[in-house]
Amino acid sequence: MAYLDGEVPVERAREYAAHLDQCRECQALAADLKSLYRQMNAWQVGAAPESLDLAVKSAIEAERHLPERKEAAALNLARPSWRRPWVWAVAGVGAVLVLVGLGTRTAYLRKPPAAESSINLSPFVPAGPSVNQGRAVGEFESRAARAPTPQEALRLQQTENAMAGTVPSGPMIARRASVSLVTKEFDLSRAQLDAIRHRRGGYAAGLQVEAPAGAGRTLTASLRIPADQLDSSLAEVKKLGRVEHESQNGEEVTEQYVDLNARLSNSRNTEQRLVEVLNQRTGKMADILAVENEIARVRGEIEQMEAEQKSLEHRIAYAELQVELKEEYKAALNVAPPSGAAQLRNSLVEGLGTAADSLLGFARLVFSCGPTLLLWALILFWPARILWRRWRAAHRSTKASA
Repeated sequence: MAYLDGEVPVERAREYAAHLDQCRECQALAADLKSLYRQMNAWQVGAAPESLDLAVKSAIEAERHLPERKEAAALNLARPSWRRPWVWAVAGVGAVLVLVGLGTRTAYLRKPPAAESSINLSPFVPAGPSVNQGRAVGEFESRAARAPTPQEALRLQQTENAMAGTVPSGPMIARRASVSLVTKEFDLSRAQLDAIRHRRGGYAAGLQVEAPAGAGRTLTASLRIPADQLDSSLAEVKKLGRVEHESQNGEEVTEQYVDLNARLSNSRNTEQRLVEVLNQRTGKMADILAVENEIARVRGEIEQMEAEQKSLEHRIAYAELQVELKEEYKAALNVAPPSGAAQLRNSLVEGLGTAADSLLGFARLVFSCGPTLLLWALILFWPARILWRRWRAAHRSTKASA
């Protein structure tokens, strides 16, 4: 709108003009605004209707006769009060009310005692609503009487569904267990562990096998087992060998899950309202861009919370089972020494290896330090040569004089 009004600098106006040449949506918006400007410029105030003229003239005439009416009212107030008609009317109504009250009291006193209640409920009856309470009730009744719009009904239904999903039926526990075993038959125990995992509907999140020389093999596995199958799976795993260590723990995440779902529902409602505001396309271009940026930010938060929700639900549905399987290893005793030829061959191989390493180290030293030494030799050669010649000339002159 500032561009159409001619209120932007020349450079920005050129950028807007270049953008309008390529964007059809902005062209349509500019055309709508220009049409609105033309309609506003062509609009003129029409002639007032005759009924309005008559009403204005009547009001002027009534204003002219206002002093006369005030004078007549002052004379009426100056009359004695007992001569005014409305005084007699008020007095008659008051007398009728007094007679009705006396008759009601007499009838109440003549009732038998059995008709009266022996319990006084007046202390337990709350006082009448205050002015603010009356206004709140009125506003609530007016809102209840008004039918909601389709957008409000959809948003209300989504909120109810989300709030219904945020209240779990019971505590939500993320379970974790670990067990350490020692087995004599390592290969068989590993195959049985894989069979247990497949039979219980789990999967391996991580698995590592170590087989060092001169020691037993070790298997470390991180399994994900359905939460309702954890106890039975753990019982089967403990039969694979001798249990050295076992632990179980659980983390209750009910409050975290409910809070996450509530924040996710609020962010979705905020996104829907922002989309409705954007669809109306009211305001300046800067306002529209601000709304789009806010929608992008809210959408990023929603995607992040949805990822957290899926991760939390996966932790609840699949328990973590850490299994460490060790092989019971017995070292073999080798008492036969190697032969003399084998010992000489091993020594020769070790000597050749040491010589090759020394030669390679010297070559690396020459290649790393040689260029630097050569550079300084070239720099210091001419000064050293000049000093050497001067020293030889001085030495020869000393010998000649001697």
